[in-house]
Amino acid sequence: MFGKLAKAMKANGVLYVSFKYGDSERMEHGRFFNDLNETLFRGIFTSQPELELARLWTTQDARKERRGHR
Repeated sequence: MFGKLAKAMKANGVLYVSFKYGDSERMEHGRFFNDLNETLFRGIFTSQPELELARLWTTQDARKERRGHR
């Protein structure tokens, strides 16, 4: 998928993506989640040399009832 996104982007374009933190794929309440951690995410860029990782950061869940979870 990232290869297709790279081909569709303009030169010097910026792509922002957001994932749940983890290292698994799962179904939850009928929704598919593909969780990534830093190692897995960096691996995407190893296999897609046309993409350059400009910034990577991890934040806490903004929802009050989920604070403290990644």
